[in-house]
Amino acid sequence: MSAAATRPRKPPIPVLLVTGARGAGKTRLINRLLGEPAFAGTAVIVNEAGATAVEGAMVERAEDGIVALSGGCVCCTVRGELVEAMERLLRALDNGRIETLSRVIIETAGSADPIPVLGLIARHPYLSMRFRLDGIIAVASNPEQLDADAQRRQVAAADVVILPRTAEADLMTARISQLNPSAPILAVDVPGLAAKLTGLFDPIDDPGRLAAWLAFDRYPLEPGGQAPPYSAFVLARDGAIPSSALWDFLDRLTLDHGDKLVRLRGIVRNEEGEPVLVHAIGGLFSVPQILAEWPDGDRRTRLAVVARDLDRPALEALVDAFTGGAIDTADRAALLANPLAIPGFRAR
Repeated sequence: MSAAATRPRKPPIPVLLVTGARGAGKTRLINRLLGEPAFAGTAVIVNEAGATAVEGAMVERAEDGIVALSGGCVCCTVRGELVEAMERLLRALDNGRIETLSRVIIETAGSADPIPVLGLIARHPYLSMRFRLDGIIAVASNPEQLDADAQRRQVAAADVVILPRTAEADLMTARISQLNPSAPILAVDVPGLAAKLTGLFDPIDDPGRLAAWLAFDRYPLEPGGQAPPYSAFVLARDGAIPSSALWDFLDRLTLDHGDKLVRLRGIVRNEEGEPVLVHAIGGLFSVPQILAEWPDGDRRTRLAVVARDLDRPALEALVDAFTGGAIDTADRAALLANPLAIPGFRAR
């Protein structure tokens, strides 16, 4: 067997997506992070015309449009496809032109929807093996930015929201919490910011963060005061979803509601009483993971949902069907007489 065949696969490189309106403060945030030791060896990909990710840095130009920075970072501006830029970074790393590549920050254009950006990576046969999502950060600096649907969707999809200034902080906090109640809201100058912005997507080793995803005091069961079309709520059910049916459930959830989901985070109880972490951005689900322990004292199946124009009763009926709840005649016909019927499912 050749040495190449036995070489262990490199761990995937974490990707941090920074979104927000043009002028919101994304550059200030990225500059702050690049000055932290935890972000040494970070690559920055910028796809906003006229933007520069690093201010005042000594730079040396390299091949393929990559700029090597004195702090051990690299920066390249996307003139074509994002996939091409990420492939260039990998070639530079594998060919030794970049010594290390500890993570990648993608700064999106002000009007970019983060979900298709992530889809480009998740669905790519090679990039999906070399990169993994570490989190989505939305930057919002004033209430007017949240009047635009693009910025509202960015905030709704975010793991963390950054406020680059304190003016109108109370109003901003209220509006952000309506769109995404589970996202922590942090000031750009908060101590220890870098540590708070890593491991955001699947924090399986952080029970406190998992519990915050599902906190009912932050996710009202009814989106009272929520300006449509966005809604945020938690669905909780006593029933379990068997491990053998979990992928069927996620597939059906994606098929029926994937285009409406912005974020879905949840703990599913399997037939053995174990907590299983499920997580999706849009219709992109990460691989479910069995947790070592429940993050809190609640042992129910709980799904925290942020969605746009969602048919909530239909979603509830689907959850009821898989957790053993009662379903009505129309749902029964759809689930059992459908060519995509759930294997082994029998309605009451």
